[in-house]
Amino acid sequence: MSNDILGKAVKKVVELPVQMLRPVCDLLEKMLGKEGWLWYDELKKFLRKEKTWTSVAADKILRLISGGEILIIDGSDGSQVDDGTITWYFYDGCDKEGANEPCPPTVNVNVEVHEMVKDATFTKMFGSLSSDLQEVFFSSRDQVRIFANKHRKWLRKDAHTFIPYKSANGNLYVAGALVCGGGLDVRVRRFGRDCVWSGEYGRRLVVPKI
Repeated sequence: MSNDILGKAVKKVVELPVQMLRPVCDLLEKMLGKEGWLWYDELKKFLRKEKTWTSVAADKILRLISGGEILIIDGSDGSQVDDGTITWYFYDGCDKEGANEPCPPTVNVNVEVHEMVKDATFTKMFGSLSSDLQEVFFSSRDQVRIFANKHRKWLRKDAHTFIPYKSANGNLYVAGALVCGGGLDVRVRRFGRDCVWSGEYGRRLVVPKI
């Protein structure tokens, strides 16, 4: 399937008039850059003839709820990510794409917690915090485990708390942590999913302090 799409895309590009190639190349460069998913999201809206690049301030999608707290994810050698304190679920085969790979060592990281107040996709909610998505993603899945265990009181019991992280190969994932009885469930999804999450339930986001 992916080969068919790639072949079709290449054929279409070859058939384009030469004068159209410059903006196409510019678009591809932007989609391959650090804000690629934002461009992807806006391009889909453009193709549906919807308004694009209607930026929304962070406090309209999210509100900071940890402003008076100093929250730290302790550094780790990465060896305890599957220590039995969390039940992990990986959606759509993302565990085969780096979502559960061995974790690199990390240092202490200051974090902040936000709460959703408006419906949004992952791209919109995290993009509202920074135009550089790399700033809002943790560098290891082990940091998800450490936060969920150390700062459990910040996790919702009736809705997921989203904690984003990236793999060594650069893929972006969002872990949804949920307190279930006396245990913890964490459900990992690809960042680029189109799903719109409701702001009604006050879902939370944990990100590095910017």
